[in-house]
Amino acid sequence: MKTLKSKAALSLMLACVLSLALAFATLRFDSPTVSAEQVTVTKADYVNKVKGGWYGEFWGNFTGLPTEFNYIASPNPATSVDWVTGSAFSTDDDTSNEYVFLHMMEVYGANDITYADMPEEWLYHLQSHIWVGNLEAYSLMTGGILPPYTGMRGYNKSYEAIDAQIECEIFGLVTPAMLENCYQRTKWWMAAVGDGAVLDNSAFYAMLCSNAFVCDDIYVSMEQVRSYFDDTSEAAKVYDAVKESYNKYPRDWRSARRELYLKYYNGDTLDCKVNFAMTLMSLFYGHNDYKGTVEIAVLAGFDNDCNAATAGVIIGTQIGYDDLPADLKNASGDVYLNTNRPGLASNKIDKLVERVQLQAEVIITAAGGSVTDDGYVVKDGAFTPKTEMNRYSKKIPVTADCWSFSGMQKFYNPGFGGKVGYCTTKKGDYATVTFDGDAVALVAATSVGGGSFNITVDGKDYGNYTLEAEEVFVNGKYFTVAYGQKIRKLRNLGEGSHVMKITALEDGKWHSIDCIEVVATEEEYFADPDVNLARIGISTPICSVPVPLGEGSGSGSIAVICDGVYYHNGDHSSRQYDSFLGRNNGAFIAKDYEDYVGYTFEKSINIGKLVFNEGGHWGSDGGWFANGNIRVEVLRNGVWQTAESSVSPAYPTSNNLSAFGAAGETYVFTLNETEVDGVRLIGDGGGNAKIISCGELEIYGLEA
Repeated sequence: MKTLKSKAALSLMLACVLSLALAFATLRFDSPTVSAEQVTVTKADYVNKVKGGWYGEFWGNFTGLPTEFNYIASPNPATSVDWVTGSAFSTDDDTSNEYVFLHMMEVYGANDITYADMPEEWLYHLQSHIWVGNLEAYSLMTGGILPPYTGMRGYNKSYEAIDAQIECEIFGLVTPAMLENCYQRTKWWMAAVGDGAVLDNSAFYAMLCSNAFVCDDIYVSMEQVRSYFDDTSEAAKVYDAVKESYNKYPRDWRSARRELYLKYYNGDTLDCKVNFAMTLMSLFYGHNDYKGTVEIAVLAGFDNDCNAATAGVIIGTQIGYDDLPADLKNASGDVYLNTNRPGLASNKIDKLVERVQLQAEVIITAAGGSVTDDGYVVKDGAFTPKTEMNRYSKKIPVTADCWSFSGMQKFYNPGFGGKVGYCTTKKGDYATVTFDGDAVALVAATSVGGGSFNITVDGKDYGNYTLEAEEVFVNGKYFTVAYGQKIRKLRNLGEGSHVMKITALEDGKWHSIDCIEVVATEEEYFADPDVNLARIGISTPICSVPVPLGEGSGSGSIAVICDGVYYHNGDHSSRQYDSFLGRNNGAFIAKDYEDYVGYTFEKSINIGKLVFNEGGHWGSDGGWFANGNIRVEVLRNGVWQTAESSVSPAYPTSNNLSAFGAAGETYVFTLNETEVDGVRLIGDGGGNAKIISCGELEIYGLEA
């Protein structure tokens, strides 16, 4: 067993200390310097290592799951683990968010995505199976708040939970031997969900993955990555503490674990620091062996499936798939099965590796490196995130005169904008559309039988994009078709007129087009009657009961009324918001005021329509507006005023459940109001408990 000594001594210890790493050794990110050094990574080695990383992560994840959170005060007393393999690996939080992030890179560009792009993807693809920091970020996004505020302390109450550091490794896989770029890229992405120590922890993990492409010793790699962090950073402090414990107990990880538990456990099993310490400990005591490393991460306890997955992807990338344990490979399938991310496909693992590789090639070339027939010449360099100068867009539907079609047929479907799309199941059929402006996004539906499109603009090939999606069961319903999906967004096309061509690539598969989105002025944007003004960042949801009080009440966040997801009869009550006050000594708490639900706006807007999707009904207890006492009010100059409106279908005038039918009914209120600062539905709460409920409340402007 070896113990670590000084960084200088360690740097001389092994031949894998490359000139690139030495050049990086003194860099600090408060004043980054771009290295002139470069390294070469062969394509075969890159693929082998990325594949090893994915398998390493899967095995760690599922081997740790059976004992997740079972061992806190003390580690698992077992001396070995039962390895979990199988014919396919399903989504879990260690991999499914990274799967969504990879998709987002493909849609918006690995170097071109902005914080303004993120909410649309988060709110659709991450509807469930997210917790703590991720769930807080999701709720903030539903309320129109953009990253990085969604991860910041003061906004996200779980900003230092483990989330960011369990979904960061993808950024190391797409930045091989690019530690500076990896550091900045990881912290930028993960700021959407966390703040403070967890961001440095995330960067540390991702950089270990990045460094694994050029260094085959974990001790050297950890020291090289450690050199990037100031001694005062929390990641450096935890790393140094783990290293100290390892040197103190070089043959006894359990004693080291006890010491780290006493130092870092704060009562929260999801805290980023104690779990970071457990993962680093497994890397120290694993001695470059995959099974030995992951076994310790599992036995150490805490959030051990996440920690084992992280340790597994780091050491799996370093070792590479070819040299991972043969028994685990022989017992494992080759499919990543999407089970809870609507709108996305499943993948063969080799396909997943190929997708990561394509994004790495984009990043390598953008940083000044190059792609050859055999491999990559890699140069490190700063990651400069894009900012969205114009958040406004407008849709050009397929029925507009600027579209033309060869072989594709019109069809009617209420899931499409304007209820019309164009489709084909024949390879070679295509559509063209002429548009103005320097940005465009193709919008289509993904589905179980989806094919793929090739996209060109002005004759330049921008690649092939899949329309395939796995059927998933999320929030009480099946997602077989995912409408309104951005397939590819292109920026910096140059001002003026452009032509996009969209060509179907597969026979017998479903290829459908909804519309394109192009840049709009603020005036054009707010004049578009199809824009849901409740979800564009100017609206703040309000309710007469701002915080749910009663046991069994619905969502804990009023933002659920503008998350883009309707409530349907039978859905879990967390998919809606209600005004239940609870009970006092068995009796309903008295309510002597009218209930309301609505929005206030950052700027004055015009309103032509409200779409009110009711939430739950609770027998005689309520869940509706009573006796037809429901009206629309608008806010002007600080005063709420009744607005003239009509509603379809007619709203029931009873206070009995039998008059309201199933929960989740939708009512459309039509009005004609200009320059208002807020809008709400208000009236008497229904039933014995005087409860109103809301699954979704959409706001639309006036028709031109």
